[in-house]
Amino acid sequence: MNLLSKPLEISRKLHLLRIPEQLGLLPEGESCTLMAIREGNATEGQNGIRISELAARLGVSVPTVSRCLQKLTQEGYAQKSSREGDRRGTYVTLTPKGEEFCRQNLTVMSDFIKRAFSKIDEQELEQFFLTFDKVYDALSSELSANAKESHEKP
Repeated sequence: MNLLSKPLEISRKLHLLRIPEQLGLLPEGESCTLMAIREGNATEGQNGIRISELAARLGVSVPTVSRCLQKLTQEGYAQKSSREGDRRGTYVTLTPKGEEFCRQNLTVMSDFIKRAFSKIDEQELEQFFLTFDKVYDALSSELSANAKESHEKP
């Protein structure tokens, strides 16, 4: 087995499914951004999450998040604001339309996943997720080692 081709193939296949769009939801990037805003507001407070924190949660750059937010604010899913005395950043919250989207998104995705996973034996699914967690941990560990190694080089 070619160790590089399988993970890339899995990633490509999942991306090609375009699950959110196929289910009538927003594109994956926009859906993930709204869900991250919702999660961030729950942990950071209802006053919003800073754009830089949102970018960190999503693992993307601030300009990437800003482009996505521009579309989401134009469509009425999110709103930006600033805080008096805080020049460090812009904060983002969901609008009622954004909150409703998140509730609908969770319901639609949950129902879809339940239907799809019901076609796979429960023990096979459990083993898959155990193995996936091991793969994730190995990749994460290797990334950490590479980061440490690159910081130690002059």
